[in-house]
Amino acid sequence: MVGGIYCVNMNKIKKAANILRKAAPSFPPSIHYCAELASKRIKICYKKNWYDIKIVETDLIPYQVEAATFVDGNDIIIIMVKDYEKYYGEHRKRWTLVHELSHICLGHVFVPESLLTNRFRWFFDKEANKLTREVLLPKHDLESFLFEGMNLTPVRKSFMARTFGVSFDAMKNALREYGITESNNNHLCLFFPDQFECVSINARRRCKARKLPHKECCFKILDKNLDVTISLKDWF
Repeated sequence: MVGGIYCVNMNKIKKAANILRKAAPSFPPSIHYCAELASKRIKICYKKNWYDIKIVETDLIPYQVEAATFVDGNDIIIIMVKDYEKYYGEHRKRWTLVHELSHICLGHVFVPESLLTNRFRWFFDKEANKLTREVLLPKHDLESFLFEGMNLTPVRKSFMARTFGVSFDAMKNALREYGITESNNNHLCLFFPDQFECVSINARRRCKARKLPHKECCFKILDKNLDVTISLKDWF
Protein backbone atom coordinates (compact mmCIF):
# COMPACT_ATOMS: atom_id res chain seq x y z
CA MET A 1 0.00 0.00 0.00
CA VAL A 2 2.69 2.47 0.95
CA GLY A 3 4.91 2.27 -2.12
CA GLY A 4 8.18 4.13 -2.44
CA ILE A 5 8.87 6.44 0.46
CA TYR A 6 10.93 8.56 -1.91
CA CYS A 7 8.23 9.02 -4.58
CA VAL A 8 4.47 9.45 -4.81
CA ASN A 9 2.65 7.48 -7.51
CA MET A 10 0.92 10.26 -9.47
CA ASN A 11 -1.15 7.79 -11.52
CA LYS A 12 -3.08 6.95 -8.36
CA ILE A 13 -3.17 10.58 -7.20
CA LYS A 14 -4.64 11.81 -10.50
CA LYS A 15 -7.20 9.00 -10.58
CA ALA A 16 -8.41 9.95 -7.09
CA ALA A 17 -8.33 13.68 -7.95
CA ASN A 18 -10.61 13.14 -10.95
CA ILE A 19 -13.16 11.39 -8.73
CA LEU A 20 -13.00 14.07 -6.04
CA ARG A 21 -13.51 16.82 -8.63
CA LYS A 22 -16.52 14.97 -10.07
CA ALA A 23 -17.98 14.70 -6.56
CA ALA A 24 -18.20 18.49 -6.27
CA PRO A 25 -17.49 20.11 -9.65
CA SER A 26 -16.44 23.74 -9.74
CA PHE A 27 -16.08 25.35 -13.11
CA PRO A 28 -14.07 28.54 -13.04
CA PRO A 29 -11.52 28.15 -10.22
CA SER A 30 -12.93 31.28 -8.57
CA ILE A 31 -15.94 29.10 -7.65
CA HIS A 32 -14.24 27.35 -4.77
CA TYR A 33 -14.32 23.59 -4.41
CA CYS A 34 -16.93 22.44 -1.86
CA ALA A 35 -15.35 19.69 0.24
CA GLU A 36 -18.51 19.35 2.34
CA LEU A 37 -20.54 18.41 -0.75
CA ALA A 38 -17.86 15.95 -1.85
CA SER A 39 -17.94 14.23 1.55
CA LYS A 40 -21.71 13.70 1.23
CA ARG A 41 -21.49 12.19 -2.25
CA ILE A 42 -18.54 9.85 -1.76
CA LYS A 43 -18.88 6.22 -0.63
CA ILE A 44 -15.78 4.15 0.06
CA CYS A 45 -15.45 0.39 -0.30
CA TYR A 46 -12.61 -1.43 1.44
CA LYS A 47 -12.44 -5.22 1.68
CA LYS A 48 -16.08 -5.50 0.48
CA ASN A 49 -17.38 -3.15 3.20
CA TRP A 50 -18.97 0.18 2.24
CA TYR A 51 -18.52 3.35 4.28
CA ASP A 52 -20.16 6.78 4.34
CA ILE A 53 -18.21 9.90 5.29
CA LYS A 54 -19.38 12.25 8.02
CA ILE A 55 -17.87 15.57 9.12
CA VAL A 56 -18.20 16.40 12.81
CA GLU A 57 -17.19 19.77 14.24
CA THR A 58 -16.43 19.57 17.94
CA ASP A 59 -14.65 21.26 20.83
CA LEU A 60 -13.65 17.80 22.12
CA ILE A 61 -10.50 17.41 20.07
CA PRO A 62 -6.91 16.85 21.26
CA TYR A 63 -4.78 19.92 21.89
CA GLN A 64 -3.02 21.26 18.77
CA VAL A 65 -4.98 18.90 16.50
CA GLU A 66 -7.04 20.72 13.85
CA ALA A 67 -8.63 17.65 12.24
CA ALA A 68 -8.43 13.86 12.30
CA THR A 69 -10.07 10.94 10.49
CA PHE A 70 -11.01 7.48 11.77
CA VAL A 71 -13.34 4.55 11.03
CA ASP A 72 -16.37 4.12 13.28
CA GLY A 73 -18.54 1.14 12.32
CA ASN A 74 -19.86 1.76 8.81
CA ASP A 75 -18.85 5.42 8.85
CA ILE A 76 -15.61 7.27 8.32
CA ILE A 77 -15.58 10.27 10.63
CA ILE A 78 -13.69 13.49 9.97
CA ILE A 79 -13.54 15.50 13.18
CA MET A 80 -12.37 19.08 13.14
CA VAL A 81 -12.26 22.09 15.40
CA LYS A 82 -15.67 23.70 15.82
CA ASP A 83 -15.99 27.04 13.95
CA TYR A 84 -12.74 26.19 12.17
CA GLU A 85 -13.00 29.02 9.64
CA LYS A 86 -13.43 31.55 12.45
CA TYR A 87 -9.96 30.73 13.80
CA TYR A 88 -8.05 29.67 10.68
CA GLY A 89 -9.95 31.11 7.71
CA GLU A 90 -12.17 29.58 5.04
CA HIS A 91 -9.23 28.85 2.71
CA ARG A 92 -7.47 26.74 5.34
CA LYS A 93 -10.67 24.89 6.23
CA ARG A 94 -11.09 23.93 2.57
CA TRP A 95 -7.51 22.65 2.35
CA THR A 96 -7.82 20.73 5.63
CA LEU A 97 -11.09 19.02 4.61
CA VAL A 98 -9.74 17.99 1.21
CA HIS A 99 -6.56 16.78 2.91
CA GLU A 100 -8.65 14.52 5.19
CA LEU A 101 -10.71 13.32 2.20
CA SER A 102 -7.41 12.53 0.50
CA HIS A 103 -6.35 10.30 3.39
CA ILE A 104 -9.66 8.46 2.96
CA CYS A 105 -9.49 8.09 -0.83
CA LEU A 106 -5.89 6.85 -0.64
CA GLY A 107 -6.83 4.20 1.92
CA HIS A 108 -4.66 5.60 4.71
CA VAL A 109 -7.55 5.52 7.16
CA PHE A 110 -7.67 1.71 6.95
CA VAL A 111 -4.02 1.13 7.85
CA PRO A 112 -3.83 -0.44 11.35
CA GLU A 113 -2.50 1.88 14.03
CA SER A 114 0.21 -0.66 14.85
CA LEU A 115 1.74 -0.19 11.38
CA LEU A 116 1.70 3.61 11.43
CA THR A 117 5.33 4.36 12.16
CA ASN A 118 6.47 7.98 12.14
CA ARG A 119 8.01 7.33 8.72
CA PHE A 120 4.73 6.14 7.25
CA ARG A 121 2.73 8.93 8.90
CA TRP A 122 5.09 11.45 7.33
CA PHE A 123 4.74 9.81 3.90
CA PHE A 124 0.95 9.60 4.14
CA ASP A 125 0.74 13.32 4.95
CA LYS A 126 2.96 14.16 1.97
CA GLU A 127 0.88 11.89 -0.30
CA ALA A 128 -2.38 13.45 0.90
CA ASN A 129 -0.95 16.92 0.24
CA LYS A 130 -0.18 15.90 -3.35
CA LEU A 131 -3.79 14.80 -3.85
CA THR A 132 -5.12 17.96 -2.17
CA ARG A 133 -3.00 20.04 -4.52
CA GLU A 134 -4.29 18.13 -7.57
CA VAL A 135 -7.90 18.75 -6.50
CA LEU A 136 -7.65 22.42 -5.51
CA LEU A 137 -4.77 23.58 -7.71
CA PRO A 138 -4.60 21.50 -10.91
CA LYS A 139 -1.64 22.49 -13.06
CA HIS A 140 -3.66 23.29 -16.18
CA ASP A 141 -5.84 25.73 -14.21
CA LEU A 142 -2.80 27.51 -12.79
CA GLU A 143 -1.20 27.74 -16.22
CA SER A 144 -4.38 29.28 -17.65
CA PHE A 145 -3.74 32.29 -15.40
CA LEU A 146 -0.26 32.88 -16.77
CA PHE A 147 1.15 34.53 -19.86
CA GLU A 148 4.48 33.61 -21.38
CA GLY A 149 7.29 35.46 -19.66
CA MET A 150 5.00 36.72 -16.87
CA ASN A 151 6.85 37.65 -13.70
CA LEU A 152 5.17 35.86 -10.82
CA THR A 153 5.52 38.52 -8.16
CA PRO A 154 4.24 38.02 -4.61
CA VAL A 155 1.26 40.24 -5.51
CA ARG A 156 0.37 38.00 -8.46
CA LYS A 157 0.74 34.85 -6.34
CA SER A 158 -1.45 36.40 -3.65
CA PHE A 159 -4.13 37.22 -6.25
CA MET A 160 -4.02 33.66 -7.57
CA ALA A 161 -4.27 32.26 -4.02
CA ARG A 162 -7.40 34.33 -3.33
CA THR A 163 -8.93 33.33 -6.68
CA PHE A 164 -8.41 29.61 -6.04
CA GLY A 165 -9.41 29.88 -2.39
CA VAL A 166 -6.16 28.66 -0.84
CA SER A 167 -3.42 30.18 1.29
CA PHE A 168 -0.47 32.06 -0.17
CA ASP A 169 1.89 29.29 1.00
CA ALA A 170 -0.23 26.59 -0.66
CA MET A 171 -0.13 28.51 -3.95
CA LYS A 172 3.61 29.16 -3.69
CA ASN A 173 4.33 25.49 -2.96
CA ALA A 174 2.14 24.28 -5.86
CA LEU A 175 3.84 26.62 -8.34
CA ARG A 176 7.24 25.35 -7.19
CA GLU A 177 6.29 21.65 -7.18
CA TYR A 178 4.90 21.90 -10.72
CA GLY A 179 8.09 23.63 -11.85
CA ILE A 180 6.19 26.78 -12.89
CA THR A 181 8.50 28.72 -10.61
CA GLU A 182 11.93 27.56 -9.46
CA SER A 183 11.92 25.10 -12.36
CA ASN A 184 15.14 23.43 -11.21
CA ASN A 185 13.49 22.56 -7.89
CA ASN A 186 10.33 20.90 -9.23
CA HIS A 187 9.26 17.57 -7.72
CA LEU A 188 9.16 15.43 -10.88
CA CYS A 189 10.94 12.12 -10.41
CA LEU A 190 14.26 12.16 -12.28
CA PHE A 191 13.79 8.61 -13.54
CA PHE A 192 10.01 8.22 -13.99
CA PRO A 193 8.75 11.80 -14.53
CA ASP A 194 5.50 10.70 -16.20
CA GLN A 195 4.50 8.53 -13.27
CA PHE A 196 6.11 9.74 -10.04
CA GLU A 197 6.76 12.90 -8.07
CA CYS A 198 9.42 12.98 -5.39
CA VAL A 199 7.84 13.22 -1.97
CA SER A 200 10.07 16.22 -1.16
CA ILE A 201 12.86 18.22 -2.72
CA ASN A 202 15.32 16.52 -0.35
CA ALA A 203 14.20 13.09 -1.60
CA ARG A 204 14.80 14.29 -5.17
CA ARG A 205 18.29 15.45 -4.26
CA ARG A 206 19.11 12.07 -2.73
CA CYS A 207 18.08 10.26 -5.93
CA LYS A 208 20.08 12.76 -7.98
CA ALA A 209 23.16 12.10 -5.86
CA ARG A 210 22.69 8.30 -6.16
CA LYS A 211 22.11 8.54 -9.94
CA LEU A 212 19.76 5.59 -9.54
CA PRO A 213 16.05 5.32 -8.72
CA HIS A 214 15.18 3.93 -5.32
CA LYS A 215 14.25 0.23 -5.38
CA GLU A 216 10.90 0.80 -3.66
CA CYS A 217 9.93 3.24 -6.42
CA CYS A 218 10.89 0.77 -9.16
CA PHE A 219 8.53 -1.84 -7.71
CA LYS A 220 5.60 0.58 -8.00
CA ILE A 221 5.97 1.58 -11.66
CA LEU A 222 2.97 -0.49 -12.83
CA ASP A 223 0.78 0.10 -9.76
CA LYS A 224 -2.06 2.34 -10.92
CA ASN A 225 -4.97 1.10 -8.80
CA LEU A 226 -6.27 2.77 -5.68
CA ASP A 227 -6.39 0.71 -2.49
CA VAL A 228 -10.10 1.49 -2.08
CA THR A 229 -13.10 1.67 -4.40
CA ILE A 230 -14.72 5.11 -4.60
CA SER A 231 -18.33 5.51 -5.66
CA LEU A 232 -20.41 8.68 -6.03
CA LYS A 233 -23.98 8.93 -4.76
CA ASP A 234 -26.64 10.60 -6.88
CA TRP A 235 -27.20 14.33 -6.49
CA PHE A 236 -29.51 15.23 -3.63
